[in-house]
Amino acid sequence: MLRALALTVVLIGCGGGSTEPTDSAAGDDDDGTSAFAPTSGDWVVSDESESGTCDFPEDTGDPQTTDDDGFTITDNGDGTFHLYDEAVDDEPGLDVTCTLTDKAFVCDANAMPVQDLEGMDASLLMSQNISGTFTDADNFTATAEMEVSCEGDDCPILADYDMILPCSITMSITANSDA
Repeated sequence: MLRALALTVVLIGCGGGSTEPTDSAAGDDDDGTSAFAPTSGDWVVSDESESGTCDFPEDTGDPQTTDDDGFTITDNGDGTFHLYDEAVDDEPGLDVTCTLTDKAFVCDANAMPVQDLEGMDASLLMSQNISGTFTDADNFTATAEMEVSCEGDDCPILADYDMILPCSITMSITANSDA
Protein backbone atom coordinates (compact mmCIF):
# COMPACT_ATOMS: atom_id res chain seq x y z
CA MET A 1 0.00 0.00 0.00
CA LEU A 2 1.27 3.38 -0.83
CA ARG A 3 0.23 5.41 2.01
CA ALA A 4 3.67 6.93 1.77
CA LEU A 5 2.74 8.46 -1.48
CA ALA A 6 -0.15 8.22 -0.70
CA LEU A 7 1.41 9.74 -2.69
CA THR A 8 2.00 8.32 -0.22
CA VAL A 9 1.28 10.73 -2.97
CA VAL A 10 3.05 9.20 -1.33
CA LEU A 11 3.25 12.31 0.95
CA ILE A 12 0.29 15.85 6.66
CA GLY A 13 2.39 18.34 8.61
CA CYS A 14 3.44 20.34 5.58
CA GLY A 15 6.75 22.07 6.00
CA GLY A 16 5.76 25.64 5.19
CA GLY A 17 3.07 24.78 2.63
CA SER A 18 -0.33 26.41 2.71
CA THR A 19 -3.38 24.32 3.49
CA GLU A 20 -5.59 26.80 1.66
CA PRO A 21 -6.76 25.79 -1.82
CA THR A 22 -5.32 27.75 -4.68
CA ASP A 23 -6.74 28.73 -8.01
CA SER A 24 -6.08 26.05 -10.61
CA ALA A 25 -4.27 28.55 -12.83
CA ALA A 26 -0.60 29.00 -12.00
CA GLY A 27 -0.06 32.14 -14.02
CA ASP A 28 0.75 32.67 -17.66
CA ASP A 29 2.95 30.48 -19.82
CA ASP A 30 5.31 32.11 -22.31
CA ASP A 31 2.52 31.99 -24.91
CA GLY A 32 0.12 33.87 -22.61
CA THR A 33 -2.11 30.91 -21.75
CA SER A 34 -2.82 29.83 -18.20
CA ALA A 35 -0.87 26.84 -16.89
CA PHE A 36 -2.53 24.02 -14.98
CA ALA A 37 -1.77 23.73 -11.26
CA PRO A 38 -3.06 21.30 -8.60
CA THR A 39 -4.87 22.49 -5.50
CA SER A 40 -2.44 23.12 -2.65
CA GLY A 41 -3.25 21.60 0.72
CA ASP A 42 -4.16 18.27 2.24
CA TRP A 43 -4.94 15.35 -0.05
CA VAL A 44 -6.27 11.82 0.60
CA VAL A 45 -5.89 8.52 -1.20
CA SER A 46 -9.33 7.30 -2.26
CA ASP A 47 -8.23 4.07 -3.96
CA GLU A 48 -5.01 2.07 -4.18
CA SER A 49 -3.75 -1.26 -5.43
CA GLU A 50 -0.37 -2.94 -5.15
CA SER A 51 1.49 -5.57 -7.10
CA GLY A 52 5.06 -6.75 -7.29
CA THR A 53 7.62 -9.22 -6.08
CA CYS A 54 8.06 -7.96 -2.51
CA ASP A 55 6.41 -10.18 0.08
CA PHE A 56 6.95 -8.65 3.50
CA PRO A 57 5.58 -10.64 6.46
CA GLU A 58 2.96 -8.74 8.47
CA ASP A 59 5.16 -8.37 11.55
CA THR A 60 8.14 -6.79 9.76
CA GLY A 61 6.56 -3.40 9.17
CA ASP A 62 5.91 -3.23 5.43
CA PRO A 63 8.32 -0.43 4.44
CA GLN A 64 6.07 1.22 1.87
CA THR A 65 3.16 1.96 4.21
CA THR A 66 2.33 4.57 6.79
CA ASP A 67 -0.52 4.78 9.28
CA ASP A 68 -2.66 7.18 7.27
CA ASP A 69 -3.81 7.89 3.76
CA GLY A 70 -3.02 11.61 3.75
CA PHE A 71 -0.33 13.78 2.21
CA THR A 72 0.23 17.40 1.23
CA ILE A 73 0.66 19.08 -2.15
CA THR A 74 2.06 22.59 -2.46
CA ASP A 75 1.91 24.28 -5.87
CA ASN A 76 5.21 26.09 -6.47
CA GLY A 77 3.70 28.39 -9.12
CA ASP A 78 6.34 27.50 -11.72
CA GLY A 79 5.00 24.31 -13.29
CA THR A 80 6.17 22.20 -10.35
CA PHE A 81 4.59 21.09 -7.09
CA HIS A 82 5.93 19.67 -3.84
CA LEU A 83 4.59 16.33 -2.61
CA TYR A 84 5.07 15.64 1.10
CA ASP A 85 4.06 12.73 3.32
CA GLU A 86 5.27 12.80 6.91
CA ALA A 87 7.24 9.85 8.22
CA VAL A 88 5.24 7.86 10.79
CA ASP A 89 7.02 5.93 13.54
CA ASP A 90 9.82 4.02 11.80
CA GLU A 91 8.19 4.24 8.36
CA PRO A 92 9.80 6.44 5.69
CA GLY A 93 8.07 9.59 4.54
CA LEU A 94 8.03 11.18 1.12
CA ASP A 95 9.39 14.58 0.15
CA VAL A 96 9.71 15.19 -3.62
CA THR A 97 9.27 17.84 -6.28
CA CYS A 98 7.13 16.94 -9.29
CA THR A 99 7.13 18.61 -12.72
CA LEU A 100 3.93 19.19 -14.67
CA THR A 101 3.51 18.91 -18.44
CA ASP A 102 -0.09 19.96 -18.99
CA LYS A 103 -1.89 17.72 -16.46
CA ALA A 104 0.71 14.92 -16.50
CA PHE A 105 3.43 14.87 -13.85
CA VAL A 106 6.70 13.14 -13.09
CA CYS A 107 8.34 13.38 -9.68
CA ASP A 108 12.07 13.52 -9.03
CA ALA A 109 13.54 10.10 -8.35
CA ASN A 110 13.30 9.53 -4.63
CA ALA A 111 15.81 7.59 -2.56
CA MET A 112 13.94 6.92 0.65
CA PRO A 113 15.74 6.89 4.02
CA VAL A 114 17.66 3.72 4.77
CA GLN A 115 15.82 1.46 7.19
CA ASP A 116 18.20 -0.37 9.53
CA LEU A 117 16.81 -3.69 10.68
CA GLU A 118 17.00 -3.85 14.46
CA GLY A 119 19.46 -6.37 15.84
CA MET A 120 20.85 -7.23 12.40
CA ASP A 121 23.68 -6.12 10.16
CA ALA A 122 21.14 -5.35 7.43
CA SER A 123 19.58 -2.21 6.03
CA LEU A 124 16.72 -1.89 3.54
CA LEU A 125 17.47 0.50 0.69
CA MET A 126 14.48 1.85 -1.23
CA SER A 127 14.07 4.05 -4.27
CA GLN A 128 10.81 5.24 -5.73
CA ASN A 129 9.61 6.80 -8.99
CA ILE A 130 6.20 8.47 -9.15
CA SER A 131 4.25 9.66 -12.19
CA GLY A 132 0.62 10.37 -12.91
CA THR A 133 -2.08 12.55 -14.43
CA PHE A 134 -4.49 15.06 -12.94
CA THR A 135 -8.06 14.85 -14.20
CA ASP A 136 -8.59 18.31 -12.71
CA ALA A 137 -7.01 20.45 -9.97
CA ASP A 138 -8.54 18.26 -7.25
CA ASN A 139 -8.07 14.68 -8.54
CA PHE A 140 -5.28 12.51 -9.93
CA THR A 141 -4.23 8.95 -10.64
CA ALA A 142 -0.61 7.93 -10.22
CA THR A 143 1.79 5.02 -10.27
CA ALA A 144 4.63 4.62 -7.81
CA GLU A 145 7.34 2.12 -8.64
CA MET A 146 9.58 1.12 -5.74
CA GLU A 147 12.75 -0.95 -5.76
CA VAL A 148 13.82 -2.51 -2.44
CA SER A 149 17.23 -4.05 -1.79
CA CYS A 150 19.31 -4.99 1.22
CA GLU A 151 22.83 -4.12 2.30
CA GLY A 152 24.77 -5.88 5.08
CA ASP A 153 26.12 -9.25 6.15
CA ASP A 154 22.76 -10.45 7.54
CA CYS A 155 20.73 -9.84 4.34
CA PRO A 156 20.67 -13.56 3.36
CA ILE A 157 18.87 -14.30 6.67
CA LEU A 158 15.85 -12.35 5.41
CA ALA A 159 15.08 -15.19 3.00
CA ASP A 160 14.26 -17.32 6.06
CA TYR A 161 11.37 -14.90 6.64
CA ASP A 162 10.22 -15.03 3.00
CA MET A 163 11.76 -11.64 2.26
CA ILE A 164 13.51 -12.18 -1.07
CA LEU A 165 15.52 -9.12 -2.04
CA PRO A 166 15.95 -7.27 -4.26
CA CYS A 167 12.27 -6.92 -5.10
CA SER A 168 9.91 -4.37 -6.60
CA ILE A 169 6.48 -2.93 -5.83
CA THR A 170 4.15 -1.07 -8.19
CA MET A 171 1.36 0.91 -6.59
CA SER A 172 -1.53 2.52 -8.41
CA ILE A 173 -3.43 5.19 -6.54
CA THR A 174 -6.26 7.62 -7.00
CA ALA A 175 -6.19 10.70 -4.80
CA ASN A 176 -8.25 13.83 -4.28
CA SER A 177 -7.87 17.17 -2.59
CA ASP A 178 -9.29 17.37 0.91
CA ALA A 179 -9.68 21.13 0.61
